Amino acid sequence: MTDTAQAPWYQDIVMPALLGWGRAAYGEAMRRALTEADCEDMPPRGMFVIGSLAQGPGAGPLALLGQQLGVSKQAAGQLVDTLVLRGYVRREVDAEDRRKQSITLAERGWHAAAVQREAREKIDAELAKRVGADTLATVRWALGALVEIGGKHGIGEGTPPPHCRSIMPILPTTDMARTSAFYRSLGFAMHPYDDEFLMTSRDAIEIAFSLNPEHDPKKTAGCIYVRVTSADALHEQWKGIEGVKEPKNQDYRMRDLPVIDPDNNLILFGSPIP
Repeated sequence: MTDTAQAPWYQDIVMPALLGWGRAAYGEAMRRALTEADCEDMPPRGMFVIGSLAQGPGAGPLALLGQQLGVSKQAAGQLVDTLVLRGYVRREVDAEDRRKQSITLAERGWHAAAVQREAREKIDAELAKRVGADTLATVRWALGALVEIGGKHGIGEGTPPPHCRSIMPILPTTDMARTSAFYRSLGFAMHPYDDEFLMTSRDAIEIAFSLNPEHDPKKTAGCIYVRVTSADALHEQWKGIEGVKEPKNQDYRMRDLPVIDPDNNLILFGSPIP
């Protein structure tokens, strides 16, 4: 009996080629999204600059940008000039050393960064759907190990150590339409992936919801804590919405605004007590 089973097409492809094609999948998705968002004039390598600045502490020195891109300081400066002229970034004098210049995102840059992030997340979601969350976590672990191997051989010297940037909790829901309506009333934007998974966002926070008809809000519910600038200001915006409680001072020097959604998930919006 002849075995007609064939190995997957990617089995005999060398890793560098697979990595390059995988990176291209993200790049093409972001480029299409930017074009649709009237940002078709984004220069080559500009997406990297925009993405890096959006994830950083707010400003980046020009010398570090060139190092990250693997180009000369002059080439990095020309790229920044283009981004400035097209309204994506601003040049600023470094507050600590006036001999240095830093670059920060302009309003159009923040818009482009949000478009890029959404395009990446769609690829991530499709990938997770195809291979599963556990396999995707293994892929990340393997890529991280590959980066560390490169670092041991002098690749990527000077790159800052990895650190946590954000968290997106996934909470259960029994009614996706009801959940969408509730969080929309709180000013969240909706980013539906399919009928069973929804991502929402407001400012710098993201909350995802997964449909689970067997979820019993009386027995199990999620709770997340969101740091905000003013719990009272949010309460004024949301006053009258069912599930929005009164803000209260806590002994850990935070003023918390509890919000309970229709599936009994508790979201605490807290701001420091002066």
